[in-house]
Amino acid sequence: VALATAPGVLGSRAIRQWLEHQGYPPDTDAVRRVLAVASGTAGACELAGGRRIERRGTRLHVVTTAPPKR
Repeated sequence: VALATAPGVLGSRAIRQWLEHQGYPPDTDAVRRVLAVASGTAGACELAGGRRIERRGTRLHVVTTAPPKR
């Protein structure tokens, strides 16, 4: 909840650092999509590398998705 109401620059910085800590170097679009999940505008978002960000209650979670089978 605090992240969703943080000023834009602080929220973006927090998301960027959180994603980097998870081993994902985010671009601007990825940060924007994760902020939408944090604010409740989106239920989840997909990131490159088979990662999905989901909101459960007031927490964000990284879910590793399986690559498509050929």
